[in-house]
Amino acid sequence: MKFTRKLAVVALAAAMVCSLNIFTGVNNSLIAEAADYGDKMQYDDYLFYKQVDKDEDGIYDYVEITDCDKSAEKVIIPSEIEGLPVMTIGEYAFFDCLELTSVEIPNSVTSIGGGAFCECKGLTSVEIPDGVSSIGDWTFYGCKDLTSVEIPDSVTSIGEYAFYDCVELTSIEIPDSVMSIGYRAFYNCSSLTSVDIPGGVTTIESSTFSFCSSLTSVEIPDSVTTIGDYAFFSCSSLTSINVSENNENYSSIDGVLFNKTQTELIRYPQGKEDENYSIPDSVTSIGDAAFYGCKGLTSVEIPDSVTLIDYCAFYNCSSLTSVTIKNPDCKIFYDSSTICNGCDYKNDDCYYNGIIRGYEGSTAQAYAENWGYKFESLGEAPELMISDIIKLKKFLVKSGELSKSQFKKYDLNNDNKINVFDFIIMKRKLLNN
Repeated sequence: MKFTRKLAVVALAAAMVCSLNIFTGVNNSLIAEAADYGDKMQYDDYLFYKQVDKDEDGIYDYVEITDCDKSAEKVIIPSEIEGLPVMTIGEYAFFDCLELTSVEIPNSVTSIGGGAFCECKGLTSVEIPDGVSSIGDWTFYGCKDLTSVEIPDSVTSIGEYAFYDCVELTSIEIPDSVMSIGYRAFYNCSSLTSVDIPGGVTTIESSTFSFCSSLTSVEIPDSVTTIGDYAFFSCSSLTSINVSENNENYSSIDGVLFNKTQTELIRYPQGKEDENYSIPDSVTSIGDAAFYGCKGLTSVEIPDSVTLIDYCAFYNCSSLTSVTIKNPDCKIFYDSSTICNGCDYKNDDCYYNGIIRGYEGSTAQAYAENWGYKFESLGEAPELMISDIIKLKKFLVKSGELSKSQFKKYDLNNDNKINVFDFIIMKRKLLNN
């Protein structure tokens, strides 16, 4: 199935990028110098460092930790070396230290480089000192035994892949100082049960919490202006996504995520236990993978206000047996994965053994017949529907076009014009029906 394959390819590419970032290009110098460490010096049995002349005035200003011996188990980083403060931990400084279980970072450290603890699979806990302003990209990537992290109020951003695949991380307190959470920052943190997104965050990037299979609820504050694609994808235990009423871009009804005007259904929580769901008639589009993997859902009723059912909208909803589509002209993404309750991964195909209901001659009927799905007719479509109101309203506010047949249909007072009087007549007819 195309969607699953796409995600698998993306995940594989991400892993390859991590490897490439570490073992090629600029980071080859770290590996090449492992034997002699070049201009770097050794502290105690495990740590290697270099002195940094930041302002290039001939006087060293601080120390940067650059490498660690792979056999290190417990490391205490000193606050100063040779009278200079230890202020930075370099990129990939502790990369692949598989024996490392704990590290103490002094308050003198203000910067932790990207990938600093990448693939430290035995690391169980870290306390980040006050003064550190960001958790860089890949910092704790693949730290599979990491159970707790203390993030201080000085941190303003959490980078891409920062806690990717930290499968034992059960909870994390993100301080109010954090304003951005990067792409796939908590991807596959499968033990993470809850997240309280602070009020300063404006952007939740794509796939930030994807595959957090133990995550049960998410609170979206009013500061959030952007939620990326698949931000909560494949969170199989997620029962509610609750949005602050003061948020100007998003909203929620009974734990379901919508845009502010509730014209787009963005995400129905995968772990929600309701068997039947009627989509509100304010909705005009159902987004990519909106109902992905909703195993408890047995029936969905889609109102005639909906004009678009997008890619993989009802993919792998294993208990789904009934989908009713009331808009005879609804655009349904042309793929068997758009509505399906199972997949044949060997043949890269999807199937649906339930019923699709719609009007005679509708796009629902065409979709069902094309993919060999069972179709049940609702009879002839009514003359006027909510979708007609939406089309007419868009035309009146100059955000949509009408075909010749639609113009003729919507000219309800037969004056060869389309105006607010036709809109009023149409609303009355619909109310009387």
